[in-house]
Amino acid sequence: MKNNYFKLLIVEMILMLFSFFYLFILKGFSYIYYLIGLVIITIITTRIIKIEKRKERFNTELMLVIIITLIFYYVFTYASGFFVGFFYSTYSRSILGILRNIALATVLFLSIETLRERIIKAGINYKSIIIISYFVFTLLEIPSIFSFTNITSNKTILEAITSVLIPIASKNVFLTYCTYKSGRLNSLIYQFVITIPTYLVPIFPNFGDYFTTIINLILPMIVLLLAFNIVNLKREKIEDSRKVKSKKLINRILIGIMVFLMLSMMYLTCGLFRFFALAIGSESMSSAINKGDLVIIDKKYKKLSEGDILAFNESDKIIVHRITQVIDDKAGLYKTKGDKNNSE
Repeated sequence: MKNNYFKLLIVEMILMLFSFFYLFILKGFSYIYYLIGLVIITIITTRIIKIEKRKERFNTELMLVIIITLIFYYVFTYASGFFVGFFYSTYSRSILGILRNIALATVLFLSIETLRERIIKAGINYKSIIIISYFVFTLLEIPSIFSFTNITSNKTILEAITSVLIPIASKNVFLTYCTYKSGRLNSLIYQFVITIPTYLVPIFPNFGDYFTTIINLILPMIVLLLAFNIVNLKREKIEDSRKVKSKKLINRILIGIMVFLMLSMMYLTCGLFRFFALAIGSESMSSAINKGDLVIIDKKYKKLSEGDILAFNESDKIIVHRITQVIDDKAGLYKTKGDKNNSE
């Protein structure tokens, strides 16, 4: 038992040193090197630390809590976007760019959650191991979001702590609890569902830095609270069979509504179908269309006239202007101008 404890402690120290080394000494190096190092440590750890395979007691319950809460989160935030406005994603919109971002995230999450499960399950009887692992995995995620090469002043350090470190720390509280109670599957589901849409969806609600940080801080705590209650309910076995049936029906209806809303939003934001949503990024069409407004674009049209508002591609950007003159409608030639612009 003591042997196992010291093995886990050494692995955690190596992970912590590895993360510090990259953040403060190799901070100018490519992020790819960080992932390669993490994968190597993960492979070695899985060889030297063995855990027993067993059926997890709370897998299904925690999975449902995560999926339902995150669906509700996306529905609520995107619905709020119609009031607070939207902004356009800064991530690459090319197929190769999207695939690259997803591949890097997949390597990071698989490595971190494999290590987390291995350490927590092997050290389940040692509270100190669980506590140290929380700090280690919080530290391991920082390079995926923030580079210390950007720090130039005390203000930048404060922004890094509030906007990056605190939300990551909050998320890792839930992920540690989730892995402790079930395993890495649910932690992976949470990581992927909360992250991958940022690479796929071109627009996001414009809550601003402050409220975005608050949301990222509170969301994992809400999921943790719900998960904690569900686990306790199952443990105490206080459910009545008739109540369970009625609850299941209500849950199915709510899930159905949220899935429908989520699919509707995905339909509008992915840009693959006839109608798609676009966030306005400038004041050129104000006050008819203001910066941050969401417009729905129809890809199919029969005829355009003077005064119609047109969306068109210009240097890999979508421009939304009003038509001032139709030169040749069949050839798709028009003169356009933003309502607030001085020239066509």
